[in-house]
Amino acid sequence: MRSSNRKFFIQGAVLILALILLPVKNGLSVSEEPFSFKCYFNDRLASTEESNMVRGGEVLTISVDEGYTLRDIVLAEWTEFFTYDPSRQDKSSSYTLYPYPADTHVSLSVTVYASKGNAIKTVSRVYPLYYPLFDDFRFEKTPEGCILTEYKGNNWDVVIPSEYNGEPVIAIDNEVFYDAHYMGRVTLPNSIRNIGEYAFSHTMLAEINLPDTVTTIGRGAFSSCRNLKEIRIPGNVRDIPAYAFLGCEKLEEIELPGGLCSIGESAFWGCDGLKTPIMPVHLMDEFIRSRTYDTRWIHEERN
Repeated sequence: MRSSNRKFFIQGAVLILALILLPVKNGLSVSEEPFSFKCYFNDRLASTEESNMVRGGEVLTISVDEGYTLRDIVLAEWTEFFTYDPSRQDKSSSYTLYPYPADTHVSLSVTVYASKGNAIKTVSRVYPLYYPLFDDFRFEKTPEGCILTEYKGNNWDVVIPSEYNGEPVIAIDNEVFYDAHYMGRVTLPNSIRNIGEYAFSHTMLAEINLPDTVTTIGRGAFSSCRNLKEIRIPGNVRDIPAYAFLGCEKLEEIELPGGLCSIGESAFWGCDGLKTPIMPVHLMDEFIRSRTYDTRWIHEERN
């Protein structure tokens, strides 16, 4: 009899302890009883078994089973990009994917809380994501290599590949990133030789590396990059063209190569904080003139 009482006492104590330790969310008990939810990237059903090919700017939608109400979602390490309002009681919620650099693998951990009756249930899953290397870029092949002709992404951090289909990427065409207001940082490969006219003009560009392989920079290539603070011009560049850095109001430092031959009209107009760089003496007058406004800019821009 005593053994039986002791057994019931132990079982009762375990039950009470479990109830005490049961997690609580929004005043309701939380259990990990199974229910189901679905994740979609745009209209594509997400997989936990295979990499989901995604692009920055795509919409992730999470929906719960019929009969359940979505109460909260936790996205590990993605919280700052999540806009769901937990006070709402919906069947689904959506947010925009963070634009990681190309050729990046990341894991998206999703924990969903949903209520049914007086209890909240929770389920967690991990979705492997892949941001493809070439999906955002368009190239044109030439006998010497490939020219980047178009960019369709919307990443803040853009990494330009060094090769495409086994051929080196040697140039950036005119206006490829023109008015890409979302772009803040660009990494160029060591294969790049030429940067086209207005290639990065009117962007949020704050940081870019120009490899030593670069030999030519096109007219207006960095004009109106208002967040650019410093830049180094490679040693093989002989000319700074007209309007190259026009309107880069935050530009403070620029390193010019010793073999520089010319500085074009209005190349540094509007760069009010720019410190006078070290340069060949014969270019000092051209540098001073380059900081004055050329009225032809009004008629020549992008023409």
